Amino acid sequence: MKSAAGQVNPTVQSVRFNALQDFSLDRGGVFHDLVLAYLVAAAGLTGDGHVDLEEVLQEIHDRVMPANHIQQSLCCMLAIAAYQSIPKKDRERLAENPVFQFLRHTRNAASHGNAWKFRKKEPALHAEWGQLVIDDTRKGDDNPLQNRRCFFETLEPADLLCLLQDVEAALRT
Repeated sequence: MKSAAGQVNPTVQSVRFNALQDFSLDRGGVFHDLVLAYLVAAAGLTGDGHVDLEEVLQEIHDRVMPANHIQQSLCCMLAIAAYQSIPKKDRERLAENPVFQFLRHTRNAASHGNAWKFRKKEPALHAEWGQLVIDDTRKGDDNPLQNRRCFFETLEPADLLCLLQDVEAALRT
């Protein structure tokens, strides 16, 4: 990824959960239920929620299942499910939208074990979200993101929620 200034910097402007004060999705929106389920599961990781995850929480506390690993898995599942929930006609309509392309690449990274993977001709289109840019002039192994972790290296969990909010806005236009 490049910042708007062109420098490689995959962690520019990460969003933390405590910075989601202005975050909102429409109740009828395509991502509402998926994001709500993610937030409930993530709240259970810290013990702050009222979800009965006693056995899972015990394993987390015993360090059998580190919370960051579980949250990474939740992010991957949410990215994949969110992308797949977009009707094909809308995916085709938004194909050249840079924010949508960013979600598409995020979904691909999620489906490849949380690692950015670009084939020899990928990224094919410009992908940009906020100040993060996936350089479409650097294909396959020449891309600086190739084989790097998506969540907890390039993006934080709250970044995904904000990205989905922006894609949902694009879907409405």
